[in-house]
Amino acid sequence: MIEFLHTTIQEYLVAEHLVEKIIQSINSNDGIEFNDIMLKVLNDTFSGTKVFGEISNFFTEITSSKDSKLKKEINQEIIKCLPYFIEKDFIHPHFYERNPVSPLKLSNDTFHGFKLLMDGLGFKTNDIEDFELRERFNGYYYLKYVIWITVDNT
Repeated sequence: MIEFLHTTIQEYLVAEHLVEKIIQSINSNDGIEFNDIMLKVLNDTFSGTKVFGEISNFFTEITSSKDSKLKKEINQEIIKCLPYFIEKDFIHPHFYERNPVSPLKLSNDTFHGFKLLMDGLGFKTNDIEDFELRERFNGYYYLKYVIWITVDNT
């Protein structure tokens, strides 16, 4: 395990890693594998962390240096993952086997981190062109918000 003297370096490297994984997916066009890899990366990144904002800020900074066409592609690539993420409740299957974090907390943390990353890309729910998926996402978002208020902050 690598340890960093200052967490800011670690947070920047995590954000950079997320951007690289997304760009690799755009170039590979292997949607199924990307869904799985991206969910695992999100779980690894956000499970049990309290640095959502810092990672998200670096993610936004890194993606803002990319051209607007690439930012839109990144946004669309992540939107394509939404059905898979929602179906899995934002938990990669390998976490059930080895993670002491409660599934509810892992799901909430991962979703919260994901939403911050998407906000950093300028994501709006209207970016989801498929009406049914947009409604599923909105319902899921509000459910996670209610759970966050009632469970995570009590």
